[in-house]
Amino acid sequence: MSLVRGRDPLAFDVTLIFIGLAAIFALEIVGAFVPLPRAILVLPVVPLIAQPFFTVRLVGHLRPLPNWLLPLAGLAFLLSTIPLLFLVLVVPDSSLIRVLAIALIVVFGVTEIVAAGYLAAEARRRVGSGRIRLSVAAVATAGFAVAILVAGAEMVAGDNPTRSATAAQVIPLLAALAYVVAFLPPTWLRRLWQATAAYRYGQVLIASPASDDEASIWARLVTAASRVAASDAAVLLVADGSEPAQIVAVAASASLPMAKRGSPKRTATHRTPSCWTSFSPVSTRGRSFVA
Repeated sequence: MSLVRGRDPLAFDVTLIFIGLAAIFALEIVGAFVPLPRAILVLPVVPLIAQPFFTVRLVGHLRPLPNWLLPLAGLAFLLSTIPLLFLVLVVPDSSLIRVLAIALIVVFGVTEIVAAGYLAAEARRRVGSGRIRLSVAAVATAGFAVAILVAGAEMVAGDNPTRSATAAQVIPLLAALAYVVAFLPPTWLRRLWQATAAYRYGQVLIASPASDDEASIWARLVTAASRVAASDAAVLLVADGSEPAQIVAVAASASLPMAKRGSPKRTATHRTPSCWTSFSPVSTRGRSFVA
């Protein structure tokens, strides 16, 4: 629903990540009553195998990534998937299927672990609810990679297939729930996180020295807003009626280019309503801002 209503890029990425898994479960239910051809059973496997690529794409919306990482993940997906699908559909008895399946499992696991590492690194940089949500996503991503690697290892070794099949079904379901909590949390949970963070930084503002000037108070407020919203930067604008909005405080991560260029211009280039009552987060190429 979040995807349909607001065209949220994060909701779109989460949908891509788990659409293959959902399709496979749906076909298993249908297949229990109606025989399905091999081609239809294989089709949902493609988005499932592409999950690491979609996960890296999701991470790219949360933090900057090397320019080569996403293309490399896509190339690895294509090179490991297309030959295997061709043999499965055209030459199902080929001895190369086992070798290509092992290569696919390795590519899948490595790409997922890399994505989990970037999520964990970004979680350490965040505070409050942002750290909790990205930590949950990192654990879920790593858990999915481990489940696939274990299931693949048992398949290759010829061990108990029931155990690996159970892990391959239960862990992805738990990972899907974790992703919902991390990126599409219910309203009550989001409000709880925001209230906790707001209270914590509200206490910091209250405890500030009485001798602080106006600029120091605005600076603390905009820093608190940036941390509560788990954003990379925050800008506080004050408008008086029809006058142009004035930038009174800016908080930015040290890694942002804007943080190294000095103070911005004091007057915004557009008129801003004087009745703003909430912060509005905006995501741009892996960076989030609050105005």
